[in-house]
Amino acid sequence: MATLDVSDPRHPLHLQPSDNPGNVIISIQLKGSENYSVWSRAMKIALRVKRKMGFIDGTCGKDLYKDDLEEE
Repeated sequence: MATLDVSDPRHPLHLQPSDNPGNVIISIQLKGSENYSVWSRAMKIALRVKRKMGFIDGTCGKDLYKDDLEEE
């Protein structure tokens, strides 16, 4: 299997200039159980589009990219 360079936008560890902690990726504010299902669906879609869902569901673990992290 070919490996991707971290600078490749398809790599899970690649960060876009717009990826920062203060960035709003969905417009729906979580209000507890009142709107959790709507908020959760919107958040999952946004994370999949950004190729970051693996960090949430556990499929993208730190050990998988240890060599990539050591290079940087």
